[in-house]
Amino acid sequence: MKNNKTYKVILHIFWLLVFLYIIIQHAFVWMYFDDYGYASITYLGNQFNPNGGTNFSIVELVSFLKYHYYNWGGRVVGFFFEIICLKHSIWFMRIVQSIIVFAMILCGTKSVCIRLKKNELLVGIVFTGMYLLLGLSTLNWGVYWFTASVLYVWSVGFWVVGIFFHIRYENNNTIGNYISYLLFISLAAIIHEQTSVAVIMYVVAVEILNILEGKKSLLCFLNLSVPTVCGLICILAPGNFVRSVGYEDFNSMTVYEKAMHNLPTILHMNFDDSYAMTLIYMIVFVLFVLNVSKYVNNSRKTIFILFYVMIDIAFFLTRNGFLLTKYQLIIEIVWAITFSCNILVYYYIEKHKYFFAMYLGGLLSQGMLLVAPQLNYRVRIIFAIVLIVISTDIITTTVENSWGIYSIIAPITILLIGIILSSRVTYGYYLNNSINIYNDNQLRIASREIQEGTNIEKIVLKKLFDDRYACVMPYQEGFEGGQVWMKYYYEIPQNIVIEWQ
Repeated sequence: MKNNKTYKVILHIFWLLVFLYIIIQHAFVWMYFDDYGYASITYLGNQFNPNGGTNFSIVELVSFLKYHYYNWGGRVVGFFFEIICLKHSIWFMRIVQSIIVFAMILCGTKSVCIRLKKNELLVGIVFTGMYLLLGLSTLNWGVYWFTASVLYVWSVGFWVVGIFFHIRYENNNTIGNYISYLLFISLAAIIHEQTSVAVIMYVVAVEILNILEGKKSLLCFLNLSVPTVCGLICILAPGNFVRSVGYEDFNSMTVYEKAMHNLPTILHMNFDDSYAMTLIYMIVFVLFVLNVSKYVNNSRKTIFILFYVMIDIAFFLTRNGFLLTKYQLIIEIVWAITFSCNILVYYYIEKHKYFFAMYLGGLLSQGMLLVAPQLNYRVRIIFAIVLIVISTDIITTTVENSWGIYSIIAPITILLIGIILSSRVTYGYYLNNSINIYNDNQLRIASREIQEGTNIEKIVLKKLFDDRYACVMPYQEGFEGGQVWMKYYYEIPQNIVIEWQ
């Protein structure tokens, strides 16, 4: 079937529908909170754009990013992309992000297919379904908040695309594949510290495995140096150290105290945001054990499988409150360690160095959070995408080889659940869309009238129908400061009152 025209038509239609669905998801996403500050380059003050708005010059933009790099943080490449996109229009931003998300899903799918020449449609269905299972907290704090998404979603998207070209280069040594790999992997490294360390771990692990396999490459130096330098540019930005001074209480802790303080939160974020996805991880855990068990001595295979199945059951019982909560952290740690060990052992034995290295990088992106002063759901995005790639690979390897009719039913079930859950989120953003359109129009009208000389003392805006389908809003406690950036963006004087009803 893979080679006939009908299959190709079905495959193209599937990918077209996936892209359209991603566009629809983003169609109701608006600017929130600090999006306004970056879009108007007033996030760190209005010295680079005193009048606000988006009619600033490239010189003013570069000056803002330079100040940001030296005084706030090194994530300036991602913010450059965001500012350029939002300077054009909100729809331009939506489309660009939709393309990046689609490219990530497509290239992740093809990366899974290349090694064992899998059915792309089957793999695409599983990968897309897994992506659509991302939970609401991950979506509204990461994917559907542009200032966060350009850092987390775009960086891991570039990484996945880069890995695809890396795998492709091994099978087809063209200069185009290599340049594409190096470009995307370096972009991923320079955008955010988490992908910086993940990518550096990835390239180092791949090169070590190449040496162990007896493969020597004249490009080894470039493979290691370019992404590493890009990553260090982001990690070692002076602004990162300036900003870290503000976390006095956290900085006073020892490394061990920081790790013990953050570990429960890290596990909570990775396990609790999407029950359906966590359940699939548990199934994948068993599938990995079954796949690894074929390398275990037959006399010990039953004990080997039972041991890990018991760990999985204990994890399930703990997650659902059937075991005492005082054991929860221990069981989660044991489960996470055994899950990761099985993945690494499996890919090492299977000689799949790219996914082995990718998972190591993903682990490091979470491990570094043990000493991070601030945590929220968006920090799990990078590892979540890595897990989607790995889970898709093991699920499709298992079902394609031995499940018969279930090789179709299982992937479609994952996709349908993903569509149902993601549609609920999209519908929530859709309900808020009319309010966002109204507020945007009111602010633009007020801005125009003010510039024409009309005296305006107050602007009345509406609160959203459901605050869950937005990251944060200026009328919420603790986030009132977002109105400052909003006024700069719409070129409204700061003394004018915004009333939310």
